[in-house]
Amino acid sequence: LITNYETVIGQTQNNFPDNASLLESIATLRMQQGQLDEAITLYEKVRNLDPLRIRTLNNLAMALSEAPGRAAEGLDPINSALKLANDNPELLDTKGVVLLKAGRFDEARDVFQQAKSKSDEPRFQFHLILTLLAQNKQAEAERAWKSLDLDKLDPAGLTANEQEKLATMKQEFGS
Repeated sequence: LITNYETVIGQTQNNFPDNASLLESIATLRMQQGQLDEAITLYEKVRNLDPLRIRTLNNLAMALSEAPGRAAEGLDPINSALKLANDNPELLDTKGVVLLKAGRFDEARDVFQQAKSKSDEPRFQFHLILTLLAQNKQAEAERAWKSLDLDKLDPAGLTANEQEKLATMKQEFGS
């Protein structure tokens, strides 16, 4: 079955090599499958076809942030998306993740706080906690944890690595 759908995806991609929506969907599938190099290549192709696709810019930044040693490359696409979408909090969150993965903790913290000020989405608070922990600010992270609404935090919106960190924090800080 897997071979069949991969064959269909390959044939469809060959038949519609310039269909931005199709390529973006395949890139997203590849990212979910952990095939980051292929996802990045496809997102970059979509970006060349349609440089104003905000979702593509966001997902390219996320894929780059997950690729070892490439996180900082995600700043260009996410900054482009933010210019197009007027500092949307979801995009700010992505920028914060990119900065966090690039080791630019102070900037990441500031961006997560900006996202939090625009939305009560608990994922932004969670990412802020990850940043505080990366900065060895344990007490501040624990205080932030206490104000995190775990019932509203959707683990499906977190990467596999973030889900593992969430489980560890629940054990360490309580849930």
